[in-house]
Amino acid sequence: MENLIDEKQKFKVYKNVFDNNTINNVWELLTHKKLLGLESPIKLGKEGNVFSAIDSKGKRIAVKIYRVTSCDFFKMRKYLEIDPRFKLKKSRKTIIEIWARREFLNLHRARKIRASVPKPIAIYKNVIAMEFIGEKNKNEMPIPAPLLKYAIPKNPKEFFNKLINNIRILYHGNVIHADLSEFNILNYNEKPVIIDLSHGLPINSNASDEMLARDIKNVSRFFRKLGLRIDEEKIIKKIKTK
Repeated sequence: MENLIDEKQKFKVYKNVFDNNTINNVWELLTHKKLLGLESPIKLGKEGNVFSAIDSKGKRIAVKIYRVTSCDFFKMRKYLEIDPRFKLKKSRKTIIEIWARREFLNLHRARKIRASVPKPIAIYKNVIAMEFIGEKNKNEMPIPAPLLKYAIPKNPKEFFNKLINNIRILYHGNVIHADLSEFNILNYNEKPVIIDLSHGLPINSNASDEMLARDIKNVSRFFRKLGLRIDEEKIIKKIKTK
């Protein structure tokens, strides 16, 4: 119990990251033995923060925490309005919890169909525990896999083909990322890992075709800069063909 109290005290170091509710939510995962403790920040952003952590079995994982006070509440509502799986709520806190649950469900679905995404482990309100993509040995420094933006593949064409294959797997598993770019694809040992699935939509959404086209436009733009010739219409047709 003393170790848990010490862990809770660490949260105070990140006063601009953890509000009181979030501290209680992380505490809930600690006391239910989903986590032993947080290690260090991987990403501190306006809407969410990602930390490396150690789980109850001593393995390194990642913990994503959506910020309640500074996230783009209206943008979240806009995306949820076009997702038939969720009913909108009025409160900011509830919308953010739905947003986190949406990412968790999308990750769970994506893993079930064997898409290359982090494995979801646990969720409590605005806090998600998931697989750490990078150096998993708890005795080593937590080195996360780099974003595609900052880690150009050695073979861009091969990497691009693997990425499109994963987008196709997601599509036929009823998931469209809806916010895909080089900033939410990891280059893990020359293989793509798709992250940040909180925007993910089912294909029966009214905006699914628009969002898929936007995803392909974004990744095509990046890979064209690396010298690839890409026909976006053919790529979309390939993705949709069973």
